[in-house]
Amino acid sequence: MRRTLVLFFAAVSLLACKSQTLSKDELKVEFTDARRNAIADQCDSVVAMLADSTIPAEEFCAPLKRLGDTLRYVISNDLLLETNHEMRAFVRHLAYELFCDKRGIDPDCFFWALSEVPYLWLVSHGDSNDCMYTTFFRSSGEAFERFATFVLGGDVNGRLPAAVLTVTNYIDTVIDNLEIEFQYADNHIETIKAEDVVTDTSDADSGIVRVILDSDDIVAKLKKCGVVCVRYNTNSEVVDMRYINDKFEEQLARCPFIAQE
Repeated sequence: MRRTLVLFFAAVSLLACKSQTLSKDELKVEFTDARRNAIADQCDSVVAMLADSTIPAEEFCAPLKRLGDTLRYVISNDLLLETNHEMRAFVRHLAYELFCDKRGIDPDCFFWALSEVPYLWLVSHGDSNDCMYTTFFRSSGEAFERFATFVLGGDVNGRLPAAVLTVTNYIDTVIDNLEIEFQYADNHIETIKAEDVVTDTSDADSGIVRVILDSDDIVAKLKKCGVVCVRYNTNSEVVDMRYINDKFEEQLARCPFIAQE
């Protein structure tokens, strides 16, 4: 029965994201292959500018701000999980390259445009249920090998609240002593240990562990905390992945079936 419950909530939360349709007000851009290719071209254009040492620093501001606006919309609305994850990793790496660039590109041109983008939630509101999810990782270099995905779901009747944290470690598949830490502005810390809640370890040998959490409790914590840290041991190191929690409550407002008390 316990295993069935775990799989049920995991399925509900994931299906919510995949089956949603955005309202007419939210669906301003249809994410076709052509649209995604155009977004990739915009990313490539900025990367090409960075590679060209003859381009002066002041020419970066306008394209960086445009790219920031594009990626903010993509990550908040594109339901294709692979593209969404790839864009988060790209932004993290791009921000690092911009800070390191020897031309001294003005941080005001990109910091506020790009810094929050990797930590936004994808938000999907439908007629009968809502879904939010975000993915975070320790560094862009291992974004596709070690990462954590938080999924929140809810329906119009409040009967399907779900909060699922999926932790993936494809590098060595070891996830021991898993814990989730919520850090608040007053230095208060709350910790949830995976061993104390319902946890699905059926795919642990492949490096995947799912933690089923109380939805109301998690939403309340996310409304107040500044940082979420997912930490676990491998055979050789402690992996510490941090999610910077800045826009959650603002995005939650678009999901009344999750936000309902």
